[in-house]
Amino acid sequence: MGGSILLDSIALTSKITLTFTGGTVGTENDVGRIEFANTLRGFSALFVLVCHYFVVFWLARDVVSTDIYAPILSFQTFPTPTYVALLNPTVLFDWGAYGVALFFLISGFVIPFSFKKTDWKGFIANRFFRIFPTYIVGFSITLTAIWLSCLYFNVGFPLHTKEIIFHYIPGLHDIIYSKDIDGVIWTLEIEVKFYLICAIVASFFRAQRRRVFLIPVFLFVSAFFLNSKIGVLAYVGEFAFNISAAYVFTSQYIIFMFIGVTFNYYFRKVIDFKYTMFLIVLLFFFFYLLSKNNFYHPSFHLIWSYVFALVTFIFAYANPKLFKGNIISNFLADISYPLYVTHAIGGYVLLRVFLDLGLKPGLSLLIATSVAIGLSTFIHRYVEVPSHKFGRRVSAKITSKLIVNPFANTARNLKQINRIDIN
Repeated sequence: MGGSILLDSIALTSKITLTFTGGTVGTENDVGRIEFANTLRGFSALFVLVCHYFVVFWLARDVVSTDIYAPILSFQTFPTPTYVALLNPTVLFDWGAYGVALFFLISGFVIPFSFKKTDWKGFIANRFFRIFPTYIVGFSITLTAIWLSCLYFNVGFPLHTKEIIFHYIPGLHDIIYSKDIDGVIWTLEIEVKFYLICAIVASFFRAQRRRVFLIPVFLFVSAFFLNSKIGVLAYVGEFAFNISAAYVFTSQYIIFMFIGVTFNYYFRKVIDFKYTMFLIVLLFFFFYLLSKNNFYHPSFHLIWSYVFALVTFIFAYANPKLFKGNIISNFLADISYPLYVTHAIGGYVLLRVFLDLGLKPGLSLLIATSVAIGLSTFIHRYVEVPSHKFGRRVSAKITSKLIVNPFANTARNLKQINRIDIN
């Protein structure tokens, strides 16, 4: 959950405003961040953490037990705290799905900006150093947490070397159907596949071509067809079934991410208001149909959380002054990616051990949350920032051609756009 992400840091500087109907769209400053999106990103990270620590840990105890190889937390000894129920007043809303949906929209919105100054080779290099070093450190912490949990609860370490290696490469283990070690990484795997698609059609983004929206149409048609045949594919062979199931599952979320791309094109005035609304409705309808009919990965119960996220994004886009960054949201946005890749399994282990040692639930949650935030801050400062800077330098060296002023058709409306930094 988490990813994200997903997970693109959006920096903020030289202030510009455009309206949703042709006027204000967001605020941007001289280091190139879009403020409303950065604010949403920061709080999305918090929503995902709340979901795992204040919801999943208490209400899905069997899942947590399986993830950390510990005995199931007893309901008699450790009843669910009252505030957990208060955070989940209705089954129509899920904090984690809400945060993930916002991450997906933000990523779809900001990624096309990166092609302002690079080609597909530079994009891949930048994404690699943006994603992999932090993920490798984060997943290593997850493995350490599982090992400590097994040691504490006197359980043999259950993971095989091949499973671990596959999991170190996000975007691979779901395709080959290897063991799922850290369940939250599914969002990062979708992000990675979205990046690959963006790299393939880099020329479309560079030229701001509308035909880029043929991609979600193709994904929907092919995924809908495969979904209708997936029961038959199970008889064809395990590989065909796994590939098809992964394709259908991934496609529905990439289609949702293209709603963010729609906002990007509207922001740059490549498409008008009516065309924008048409695309938003069409793409969400595609997402709705795949979510409702998914044979192998049912996710329709989360649809309202995605609706709420889309409404939130539209509202923030149209009212950027209400979503100006502050010290809290900017801090959360900065650490959101390392927080995403470290908080879940490690937090579950801390909470489970603390409760077993007799600590109160409130204190256990406070300590686990503080450790997750502190560790993420450290990784952000000493791993994420240096590796990202290095990736930028590598990207600049291998980029074959710089793209100059892709905002020419909106120059009259924008005072200054120096650089879009999607981290």
